[in-house]
This record gives sequence, C-alpha cells and structure tokens, in this order.
Amino acid sequence: MLNWFQKIVYSIPLPVPNSIKIVLVILIFLTILGLFYYLKVLPFLNKLKIIKKLRDLHTRNLFPSDIVENAQFWYIKQNCKSLIPSDLGYKQSDLQDLFEKITEIIEMPDKHKYSLILGEAGLGKTSFCINFYMNYLKNMKNKFNIELFPLYDTETTRKIRDINKKNKTVLLLDALDEDPQIHQNFGYRLKEIIERTEGFQKVIITCNPRLFQMKIAKHSNKILYHSKEYGPTSLIKTVFYMIQILPFSDEQIFCYIEKKYKNTNPVKFQRSQQIVKSLPKLFSKPIMFHYIDTLVQKDITVKYSYEIFKEFVSLFLEQDGKNIKGITRNTLKACYKVIAFAMFNKKNEQGSDYISKSEIQALGKKYNIDIFNICCTHKGLLKHSNDLYTFIHLSIMEYLVAESILSGHFPNKKVRLSKQIFLFLYEMIEKESPFKKSVPPKPGLFRYLCSAGIDMKSLNLQNANMVGTDFSDLNIDGLNLSGSNLQGAEFYLTTVKDTNFTSANLSNVTFRRTEIKNANMRKCTFYSTKFN
Repeated sequence: MLNWFQKIVYSIPLPVPNSIKIVLVILIFLTILGLFYYLKVLPFLNKLKIIKKLRDLHTRNLFPSDIVENAQFWYIKQNCKSLIPSDLGYKQSDLQDLFEKITEIIEMPDKHKYSLILGEAGLGKTSFCINFYMNYLKNMKNKFNIELFPLYDTETTRKIRDINKKNKTVLLLDALDEDPQIHQNFGYRLKEIIERTEGFQKVIITCNPRLFQMKIAKHSNKILYHSKEYGPTSLIKTVFYMIQILPFSDEQIFCYIEKKYKNTNPVKFQRSQQIVKSLPKLFSKPIMFHYIDTLVQKDITVKYSYEIFKEFVSLFLEQDGKNIKGITRNTLKACYKVIAFAMFNKKNEQGSDYISKSEIQALGKKYNIDIFNICCTHKGLLKHSNDLYTFIHLSIMEYLVAESILSGHFPNKKVRLSKQIFLFLYEMIEKESPFKKSVPPKPGLFRYLCSAGIDMKSLNLQNANMVGTDFSDLNIDGLNLSGSNLQGAEFYLTTVKDTNFTSANLSNVTFRRTEIKNANMRKCTFYSTKFN
C-alpha cells in the first residue's frame, strides 16, 4: 500500500517538493471520498430514512396502507386559492399550485406560522399531506425537519410533545375536523393544539370547513373562528393563513387516469375514461378514484353517483362475508345501516363524526345482535382511533342513510339532510324508485321526502304505484302522476295546480279542501272518488 502511494506521489509531474505532492494526493483522495459520500452514500441513507418514515405511517396505524400507497404512486398535484382578509369578509387570490404554495410558506421565516388548508371531504387533504411529506423528506436541500400526524389519533398530542428540535421542524397535522376532542370541547381543544405547537417552525393543519364559522377582524390578518355546534362561547382569536384546496379540473382528472392506466392497461384506460365522462362532477373529488378500480374491473355502466357507492359497499360486504362466519351479507349490511343512521343522528345533534364502542354495543343490545363484533373487529367500512369509530368516508355513511330512508326509516323532519343525501335520494328514486315497483312504497315515504325539502316535481312518477299515499298539506304542483295507481290516496289541503293525473286510477281517492281546478284528470278512473 505504501509503495502504491509513493508511486502516485512520484508520478505527479509538478516541480514541487514531495511533501507538497503528498498533501495534494491526500486532498484529492478526501475530495473523491467526500463526493462519493455526498452523491452515493448520503442519498442511500436518506432513502432508507424515507422508507422507514413511510413504513411508520401505516405500521403505527397513522394512515391506512392503501391511502399511503395511492398517495405515493398516483397523486396528482392540486390547485388552491388563498383566502385573504378584507373589510367585506375575505377575497380569493389567484389560482396556485398547492405544493408550491406550502413550500413558499415554509420558506418564509417570519410569516404565516400557522396555515389552515380547508377542503370538503374527499378533496385530497390527506393524500396531499402524505405526498408533501414524502417529497419534503426526499429533498436533502431542505433546512427543516418535517413530521406528519393525523389528529384523529388520540396519541398525537403526546407524540408532538416528544419531538426534539421543534424550532427546526415543520409540523403537518391532518384532519382537525376528525379530532375526537374538537367535538367535545371546541375552544379548549383548539387552544391546546395552538399551545402545544407554538415551538415549531411552521404548523400546517388540514380541516373540513364545515367545522368552522369564519369571521374576519376588519383591517387585520386575524381570523376569528367558532364552532357551529358550540357557538360564540368557544370564540378563538388566532392568526391563520387560510388556503382553500380546489377540486380536480378536467385536465387533472384525465392526468390521473392516464398516469394510472394508459401505459399499464389500455383497456382499463379506455373504460375509466368512459366512466369519468359520464360523471365528471363526481370525479372532481380525488377520493372517488379510490373506487374507480372496482368499476373498471367489473365493467359496470354508471349513470348515477350512488351506483359507485352501491358497488363499493357491495365489494366490502363480499370481502367481509368471507371473514365473518355465520353472517349473511344482508345482516352485515343491516348492521352497517344501523351504525350509519345512529352516526347521522349524532352528527346532527352534536356535530360529531364518531360513534364510540359503547354506543355501538348499546345498539347491538337494542336490536339483539352483536353489531360491534360483526362490523368493528376486522377491516371493513369503518376505521377507528382507540374506541371511536367512523366510516372510511363520509359519503358511505350518507349512502347507507339514503338507503335507510328509502326503506322507511325516517330521521326527525327537523334533522338537516346533507346535499349528498339529497342527491342519492334523487338518483335512487329516479332509477330504482319504490313508487315504480309492484309493491306499494313504505308508508309515509313520499310525504317525508316532500316535507324534508326534496322537490319531487323534477321526478317523473308516470305509471307509479302509489296506493294509499298521503298527500295531505303537500305542494305537488306540476308533478307528473299520469298512469299512476293512486287507489285510496288522501289529498287534504294539497296543492295540485297543474298536476298531471291523466289516465291515473283515482278509485277511493279523497280530495278534501283541495283546489283541483287546473289539474289534468282526463281519462282517469273514478270509482268511489270523494270530492269534498
């Protein structure tokens, strides 16, 4: 080794002493070694670090493995708008890439310590957090550490406390609206989160905007938040930089299916294009692409959004049925419906997206079936944090509630039905209406839907079976009931102006204090029909 080193030194054609040549050789060797470490060893160590971090995301039950995988391989960058305070409330900034915006905020040393990313359910807030987290870890030029935690995990507060070098760390906190404590005491919990994260370089929180009512202090950058459920008693004043995440554009939708299918499976690529074109608004939410594989593989023709959730629930029931012995799919689905309905009522009463283990067990006692062990002891439609359970997506709960309503299980009329439940009901009635089957509908269904605010006039109930339906005190002006079987129906103080009864069976129908002057009753069957 020494002879080899001497040969190198003596072979250097420079008119300088050998001692200087030795120093030069050592410097060159150290430079090569440093470059090798920087270009090869350091990236390899960083890659191992990233793999460990990603593994931790699902091995510690922080995020489901399928969500981590989707975020890692199929994520499409989304756009956002900043919500800038003004005297009139807030105004929106120009369109901007969400990745670039958050990177820009992190690089501002003295501005926007707290940022709030707002987005409706399914708009990709969690996928963004995971993908941004991965990309930030990969970039060795970043001067800060980064940590990611979901706020629905009850251990998150402790984990935040245990982080070292907080002033050198960017903290991503996902799903504030799914934090169990935020619904128990909004003001206290939000203050606690702010106090526990004050030492961090930047804090970026994602949340569904329905959690907040927003007020903006005039002439300042301060935003006042208070909970819809708890009102002004939990008023909190803090500085948040507000960012609104936007749905997929048509270009981004196409980019996703192209990335996933074009080079791997041209047939699936063509099929997915057809599905997306049939329901473009539905697929503006990235969450819906988690379900598109099922539709593509089964070669299902989709016309309505509820059909996607119908197939998705059916797939899970099929998988769950294999894990649970002695339980039929119908029984399993009925149990999920019971949980969905209870959760829906709790959400309306308390604003909570969760139902506890004890509440599910109480439901089991009520219906004399072990609902908890059937639905909650395996990977199914529910996810949980400790003993608090919720559906893997809000729209699945809403779909099951819509099915329950069509089956005759009506929540209180004062309960506010979500827009998604309204949409599911519209679609289900239009395609699979119980009014169009040979068996009469569940008692009171039509009445409930009308009183709940659904405008039934947009539906075509031609040739419907509406035997014994109670139309009292309802406005059915303009409804098409031509050819319908209305035998034994009750019309009391009903608005039927311009209603089309052509060729309908009005036998034993009672019209009391109902103005029928402009109703079309040509070719109707009148047998024992009463007009008072």
